[in-house]
Amino acid sequence: MPVAAIIAGKIFCAHGGISPFIDKLEDINKIKRPSVVPAYGIGCDLLWSDPSPQRDGWVLSHRGLSFTIE
Repeated sequence: MPVAAIIAGKIFCAHGGISPFIDKLEDINKIKRPSVVPAYGIGCDLLWSDPSPQRDGWVLSHRGLSFTIE
């Protein structure tokens, strides 16, 4: 199953969100597959990062996994 998709070359879709470890979209292709969901890094963040209007920048998530971002 894909961890992310780009629709019409413009819209980025992922279960969670973006990662501070992604510099370019090609970084997503470097994720080894098949894989268990890692506890840290791009693979984790694509599944578990959360947007939040109350945060400024990257903050560790209250869940202790990934980040909350504005």
